[in-house]
Amino acid sequence: MPAKSHNQLTADPEFDDLLRKSLDNSSNLEEVGANTLRLLMARRNVSMDYWDALHARFGWTDGTSSSLQHAADQVGLTRERIRQIQSRVLPLTLDLIIGPKVIYSVLGVIKSSPDLDSLFETLRANGLTATNSNWDIDELGELISIFGVAKLEQEFEVEKQRLVPVDIDIETRRIIQRSRNALGLIDLNDLVHRLGTNIDRAAEAVENVYQFTYRQNDLMLTTTRLPGMFLNTIGKQLLVSDGLSPEEILLGIERKTAERGTLSVGLRDDILELIVKFAGNPCRFENLPPEAREGSTLGRLEEWLKQVMQESTYGMLHRDQLSDIAMKEGVSLGSVGAFLTNSVVIRPVIPSIFTLVGNHPDKSTAELLKQTVVALGEATRITWEIVDSDTLDLFIIPNTAGFTSGSFLIEKELRMMIEKYEFVESCDCGDFETKMKLKVVPSKFWTGFSMILQHYRLTHGWTEGEAINIRFRFSIETAILKTN
Repeated sequence: MPAKSHNQLTADPEFDDLLRKSLDNSSNLEEVGANTLRLLMARRNVSMDYWDALHARFGWTDGTSSSLQHAADQVGLTRERIRQIQSRVLPLTLDLIIGPKVIYSVLGVIKSSPDLDSLFETLRANGLTATNSNWDIDELGELISIFGVAKLEQEFEVEKQRLVPVDIDIETRRIIQRSRNALGLIDLNDLVHRLGTNIDRAAEAVENVYQFTYRQNDLMLTTTRLPGMFLNTIGKQLLVSDGLSPEEILLGIERKTAERGTLSVGLRDDILELIVKFAGNPCRFENLPPEAREGSTLGRLEEWLKQVMQESTYGMLHRDQLSDIAMKEGVSLGSVGAFLTNSVVIRPVIPSIFTLVGNHPDKSTAELLKQTVVALGEATRITWEIVDSDTLDLFIIPNTAGFTSGSFLIEKELRMMIEKYEFVESCDCGDFETKMKLKVVPSKFWTGFSMILQHYRLTHGWTEGEAINIRFRFSIETAILKTN
């Protein structure tokens, strides 16, 4: 009998075909990485019990790799056991005829990118990676090599050589890139520890990797192309309100850091001095470098928020008021919610009340506004009925907050029936897909409704006061939006 190939199909050819189709239909690099690992584990007969550990261990799954110890902690095993499991997935090759479709889209972006910074920014902007992703060029290369498609690998290597200068060794370059946060900041003290050198040599190494570098004591700002995210974050805030204090600008930088899911880097005083270096004190748009002034523009949604806020009576609005305006004007509710949380041009006054950067409304007035909006708002109404032993019909008449948060505090009797289930969402129209599941979280809220409710509103024409019907099947854990 011939020896078993590392890349033969799984024991169930139909299952192998399903996994390969899932891989081919991946929509971004994170899905490609996850589906690649699933296919490798299935073909190597490795239990999915080790999924979390291997996903954390391999950097090519989502751009972030973990130590053996961290991976072991994921499943409560020893480092040696994880090493053994990892070896069972080897060799990391699938020998596909063609790569997943999205990889060719990624390769197209690589070919059109002038540098690494713009490459990963464009990938994020096009939805080809997650917004808080930490991919680097080497991990991307590792992922592509697994597919075993020679032409794809060759084209990638040609572009990689164009994008990555060769004046510094690969390992040092990789350490520097991993020490840099999403805004382009590097803490030189941390880099000294990682490289095992002194601070001046660490700074010289950074200068060899990035075309534009600015040092402020033990902090370095880096970018391969001006203005870069740090200066762009300053510029956007000054477009909304010129003459801000450095401390106010820093608040926006901290919001941008949170949005990108990256750690804050450097001492607060060094960042403030860096802000003053570029924008002055008080900070003014005209003080920024020409490239920063030319590259700093507000996005469509930011312009909309600016206009709506400026037209409001007190220069501030409740989250529900903004959602109401957005619904009437056809603006995405999900995008509004994300911008309120993270946008550099928005500031929270008190919980649920927001204003523009540079505006400092009285908090007592904000509290009064909040009380007024809450008093006028009608609560989401939820009713339910048991169809049979396996089926429950839920009827929701959502208010604005219901559409935006997608979370509801339900009565105890209903909660006890559904709290052990996680329902996969769909619509009987066949045009709705989401990875979200309807489930009860520890705070006792039933969560995950936002996408399915917004689908009904946008696709099926919800009218105010109309009850939305979702049918739940317990045996197969599905939740189907009923439209007829």
